[in-house]
Amino acid sequence: MLLAAGSASASELPDVTIHAVATGATLRTGFAGHGTHVLPEIIYLKGDLARVEFYDGKDNEYVLRDGKARNSWLINEARQFVLPLGNGPTARQYVFTLERPCADFGGTCSKLDASTVAGRAVVVWRYRNAGHAGPDGSDSGTMYLDVESGLLLGYDSSDLSGRPMKWTVTSVDFGNVDPAIFSLPKVTPKKAL
Repeated sequence: MLLAAGSASASELPDVTIHAVATGATLRTGFAGHGTHVLPEIIYLKGDLARVEFYDGKDNEYVLRDGKARNSWLINEARQFVLPLGNGPTARQYVFTLERPCADFGGTCSKLDASTVAGRAVVVWRYRNAGHAGPDGSDSGTMYLDVESGLLLGYDSSDLSGRPMKWTVTSVDFGNVDPAIFSLPKVTPKKAL
């Protein structure tokens, strides 16, 4: 069962696994080419918990985010590396209010035509003047929200400097996510940033 139309809460969203690809000049990692980077990702959401895995062809790193504790960690298990990131974005950044998504981050929104992303119906919103508060810190662009859940299924945007950013979802699976993947590994955390 998905959320009722118009509602948006990460804690009410069913468990979900998202496969996506991030691209843009703002990325500092990933496969480089033609002045941009490409970074495959897998995002796991369970309530207020998020795990974002990055696949850059080197060491696979991931970020754990705990919305209730308001903490985030960058983790590289191969290097036994856990870096506290502090009060970063949570699973909430992936769920928006369908009828007023800009209310979730500021800026102005205008609704565009419906579309489809990863086989799911989406409502398309153009947003502007979000500062760094739009999806992944963007200022303006277009975002695609699942019509049943408000789940962010992609964006094509730019930051305040006008650098392009894009996040393309290739698949979405609403189904049980093992809570064990949100546990910190048994390594000594580094000093917080």
